[in-house]
Amino acid sequence: MGAAMILDQINYWTIPAGMVLSMLIGMIYYNPRVMGGVWMRAMEKSGIALRANGNAAIALTLPLSAMNSFFFAIILQWVGAPGPNETGMITGLWVGVIIWLGFSFTNLAINSLFSATTIKLFMINTLHFLILYLAMGATFGMMQWG
Repeated sequence: MGAAMILDQINYWTIPAGMVLSMLIGMIYYNPRVMGGVWMRAMEKSGIALRANGNAAIALTLPLSAMNSFFFAIILQWVGAPGPNETGMITGLWVGVIIWLGFSFTNLAINSLFSATTIKLFMINTLHFLILYLAMGATFGMMQWG
């Protein structure tokens, strides 16, 4: 399947869907009552220190989430998610695991090794991406292509 064909068959509604998933999962996961408090302590930061650059971080997160969603959709289409059914969802979940393990987990691990990040902080951050990519995979796999 050629690149042009893959781009022609993507449901571009997956991009804003992925952006919404990314923001929602991040807001819930990093909420102080969920993992946010543990995350802040692991980073040795306070809520005040994090809020200082919060608006800039959120503004940059939106286009990065769009790019993340776009490339996830390309990979899922290239793999050949069969469409809006259970098989599409299962394929999407598998693609989510593969993207997480092949890219997020490994890159976060390398970054953690060189930045002397604690294993606790690494696990908190990598679990967030696993949850995100599973949600994106299930959602994108259920959305009709083309």
